[in-house]
Amino acid sequence: MKIVIADDDPIALLQNFAVQVALAIQNARLYEQTQSHLKRIEALREIETAIRSTLELHSIFHLLLEKIQIFLPFPAATTIRLFNRATGSWRRPTAPSTDR
Repeated sequence: MKIVIADDDPIALLQNFAVQVALAIQNARLYEQTQSHLKRIEALREIETAIRSTLELHSIFHLLLEKIQIFLPFPAATTIRLFNRATGSWRRPTAPSTDR
């Protein structure tokens, strides 16, 4: 898009400047959204790779707890429980500490 500005029209100059600023702000927001989506996709890929590559539940749980913050828009505490079909009860798995 080519913008032609007459030197003797300060209002047109300011309007064109405002349009350019608005486009720059919109582009920055779109870039930020794209980066956020990319982080989520990368986290899902890491989780999928961990699930496919190991049967070690502890490492999968640790990765899930580490990556869950990417998907939640607010600080959250997360717990994981395993359902035992034989007893009909939920139990907490023994997992590595997530303290930081």
